[in-house]
Amino acid sequence: MKKRKISIFLSATFLTLCFNGITAKAFQPVSHCMLIQSVANSLPENSLIAKSIKKYPKIANWGANAPDLGYLQPGQALERAPWADRYHYYKVGSFAKEQLKEALNSKDMKKISFAAGWVSHITGDLNCHGKFVNPECGVYMANESSRPLHKKLEHSAESFVFSNIIGNDSNSFNSTNISSKFDNYDEIPFDMINKISQKVYGQNPSETEEKLWCKALLVGLKTGVGYTYENLDASENTLSQNNRKERLEEAFKSAKEDCIKLLSEAENDNYSSFTDRWNLDVGGSDSPISSLTITVETGKNIGAGTDDNVYLCFKLKNGSIKEWELDKKNYNDFERGDSDEYYLYINDINIHPEDIVKTYIDKRGSNSIASDWYLKEVKLDVNGIDVINKTINKWINTKNNSEELKVNWNNV
Repeated sequence: MKKRKISIFLSATFLTLCFNGITAKAFQPVSHCMLIQSVANSLPENSLIAKSIKKYPKIANWGANAPDLGYLQPGQALERAPWADRYHYYKVGSFAKEQLKEALNSKDMKKISFAAGWVSHITGDLNCHGKFVNPECGVYMANESSRPLHKKLEHSAESFVFSNIIGNDSNSFNSTNISSKFDNYDEIPFDMINKISQKVYGQNPSETEEKLWCKALLVGLKTGVGYTYENLDASENTLSQNNRKERLEEAFKSAKEDCIKLLSEAENDNYSSFTDRWNLDVGGSDSPISSLTITVETGKNIGAGTDDNVYLCFKLKNGSIKEWELDKKNYNDFERGDSDEYYLYINDINIHPEDIVKTYIDKRGSNSIASDWYLKEVKLDVNGIDVINKTINKWINTKNNSEELKVNWNNV
């Protein structure tokens, strides 16, 4: 039986909570900055996007790191960062496309610079994971034991990218120089971020919390709280094994090429290469289902929440069952009135939508007083397509412990 969790915050400073809890997701701040600036230098000179990035490089740097900023919040100490997770796993292509389209239509060079930086974050993460980290560590979501190495590789990439790939003096890889590449976050187009978040996700973070994330990053880069400026020798030592240098160089090169392609096409009003199949932890995926998100809403009835384990299950034509436990670490799932999102990893080229004969929610656990669950609503998104958005309004209990979901797979 899943135990109810009580969040216990240790007495520590805000920044320590933020930075000690950072989930390293791919390229880190400096590598992301180096990527977008390298992209700008390779775009055609008459490109409005290139001109915007060169005029407002610091805003581009903020954009290049923006999807990660939500990891710089106190809840991330308990691996709770809903906005950063959305920007990495859920309708990733739709958000980036709509934001870039909004920026280009506005002709506002600050917005264009920021939106272009955001796109570079996507190509950076996809290639960093797909070509550099995952071949050795596996996908972060599914390989908890290799996460320390995963994070170490990403951090060791920082000084190597800064000095060896871009060609900067390694002595300038320091807090004074790096923090100066960000500076004033008040110029970030928060209004655009929140407008597009509302459009794509139906909700948005507040500007107050967004600025708090920015402040945490900036103070961390200035002080070294939670961010270590690893010297080049140490970086090269880590990367000297298992073809890591070569993989990193290939990842950066591909990320740059992919970003240039997306931005160049967008300037010609072509957004066809943006896709909601993107999952930034996975990199490239040959699975027919590469992005799978389920949102579960618990009713507000008295006693509606449950302590039991809840699963999303697919029954396939061959009789086998593929299932995911819906559980967030250090979080009390399925509380009364809560709406919870779960980003699920699937890496099986043999699971095709047309082979799924039954989709259902299954509750398993005890006969305790806290086991009954009032399921209000379920939404399932596959590759960016809402295949079900259903109001259930039903008690799930020991006598009726599952709920079948009628899913339309035709458009996936």
